[in-house]
Amino acid sequence: MHKKKLHQLIWFIAMILFTFTAGEEDLSILIGEWNDLIYRVYYVLAAIQGTFIGGGVLYLFGARNAINEKNVYEIFLLFGLTWLFFSVLFAVIHDIFWLVVVHPFSW
Repeated sequence: MHKKKLHQLIWFIAMILFTFTAGEEDLSILIGEWNDLIYRVYYVLAAIQGTFIGGGVLYLFGARNAINEKNVYEIFLLFGLTWLFFSVLFAVIHDIFWLVVVHPFSW
């Protein structure tokens, strides 16, 4: 049996997120409409899923001395901050981010 690699774990997390997003699509087809809650969960999970897929690809094909087990947490932090930056940037341009992510939590 071969040793499991870190990129496989990252892609496994992405596939779990894909399972949830596909389930959200199936649920919306089953009830016949895109409910607000279903759409919000789908939107957030699909965005997070993309960062995990990209992280797995970067870890697999990146230079091994640049991305390794010692600094992978910093790489994830960089991905998270990048995602946050572009989310806020697109939120200024498009109101969909505020409607989907921020508005439900603004009591």
